[in-house]
Amino acid sequence: MHRGIRVSWSAARFERRGRRWMSIRELSADRDRWAVRARCDRGFTRQLPDFAVWVEAHELPCAVVVESGRRRDDRQKMILEGWRDAIHNGRYAHVQYDCTNPSLARWIKQLAKTVRLSESTFSAIVQPGAEQITALPPAATEYEPPPPAARPADADQPPGQETKITVTRTPLPQAPVAAARPGPPPLPPEPAPETAEATAAREELIRELLHGPAKPQRRWRRS
Repeated sequence: MHRGIRVSWSAARFERRGRRWMSIRELSADRDRWAVRARCDRGFTRQLPDFAVWVEAHELPCAVVVESGRRRDDRQKMILEGWRDAIHNGRYAHVQYDCTNPSLARWIKQLAKTVRLSESTFSAIVQPGAEQITALPPAATEYEPPPPAARPADADQPPGQETKITVTRTPLPQAPVAAARPGPPPLPPEPAPETAEATAAREELIRELLHGPAKPQRRWRRS
């Protein structure tokens, strides 16, 4: 089966259980924090888990590795040693291998024992399939809110008696009365109609202002 599908199954299991998790792509953004140092044929290398998962029982994340069993025994032992050191150094709380079949899970468990990984810090399981993941119940919430602390007034109260609590409702303030808005000002009275004499006088005044007073016309007499 394609490895990408199996990685997706592990992610679906965490979602079904309601776990908080980070994928390898997210972890690679901060390799100094999440990568584990392990021996290899050419010296040392740094490797990341496929997932970092937070479980309520642990403050540190748990590393999850999707394993297909294609590595040699000596190579796999060096990788498990890296996980052992990371757990001892407080980088991770637990490491789990999601294996393709029961024989691979038994083989990984035997190698883990040879590098002194205990059952409390290491596990290898057969990865559940899609139908099994769908049937998984959500993880139980281990946190319960603490009971309310006893009040000092209740400390000396005799058994069977309870302190009566009086609840006083504060009256709501009345809504302010909206001030009346002033109405529009009254319209001025319409002027009386202008007479013909007043119109002629007004036009004469306009002509004088524009052109000055009119000059008297000279009358010519016939000789």
